[in-house]
Amino acid sequence: MWEKLDDRERGAVGFYLSELMLWRLTDHPTTKWDYDPIEILEMAASGGFNLDPIFDVLADPPNTETTMEMVIDLILNHADIWRDGKGLYEASDGLSQHVSRRLRNIISSSTIVGLLERAALADGETGRAERASLAHQIAEYEARR
Repeated sequence: MWEKLDDRERGAVGFYLSELMLWRLTDHPTTKWDYDPIEILEMAASGGFNLDPIFDVLADPPNTETTMEMVIDLILNHADIWRDGKGLYEASDGLSQHVSRRLRNIISSSTIVGLLERAALADGETGRAERASLAHQIAEYEARR
């Protein structure tokens, strides 16, 4: 479908995808959604859309509870997507590699490593701190690779 769109339509879809991801990450974590942030990425990938607007939001995410939960979930539960991209539904090898490369760069960035470190050291829910600590260790490992 992406190839059938003109530049103006592609720009509109890209803007929508970035705003949808940003909106989803800034919403209160207790809000019930029919899809999580990772599913936005998966839906856009299966639709053949340019994923870079989504990655741009994830590379410089808002500092929210929802962002933290999404990052922890991505690292701990979706390695099949960020390690090799094979977890994406109906994605070509090229797209899978692009997704994997961008997500690994995001996960291992100083921004994400710092967010995870703060969450791991924060007072509050012990279970989340443990998950954040494990995700932090994985992100630091990826940063050194």
